[in-house]
Amino acid sequence: MFVHHASALLFTRVVLLGPIERLKIIMQTKHMAAFANPRSDMPKSLPDLVGKISLNQGIISFYRGQVPLMLLLTANQSFKFFMYDKVHLGFESVFQSKLQQTLAASSLSAVLMTTLMYPMDLCHTRMSADMSKKKSVYRTDYKNKDQKAAALQ
Repeated sequence: MFVHHASALLFTRVVLLGPIERLKIIMQTKHMAAFANPRSDMPKSLPDLVGKISLNQGIISFYRGQVPLMLLLTANQSFKFFMYDKVHLGFESVFQSKLQQTLAASSLSAVLMTTLMYPMDLCHTRMSADMSKKKSVYRTDYKNKDQKAAALQ
């Protein structure tokens, strides 16, 4: 049952909603991208953004940054149940009330999940917000400094 739930979640969030989420992230962070690259003209509206992405980067780039999202969703779903059960068992001896146990366990497991999953969420957001025309701005296999400087211009 967990496999069915995870596959449905991944299909919905990555395949169907992935491009929409990337567009949302770019629109939310476009004011910060203007500081990083002031020469580029940032999109003014959603149709303008769709046109620029499909023209400059290609149709497949609508799914840029979705691999970290898949890892994030899979790890989040699997750890969520595990953390809650383990934390809830630990609070049985501390609290007498079932309500207090449940509230404390769900609060602490949510804090732990946020702490564990934040780096993957940050990676997904940074990769999705990338609007460069190059294949990757994270390339590190340059031969020398001149080749790196020429590629970044």
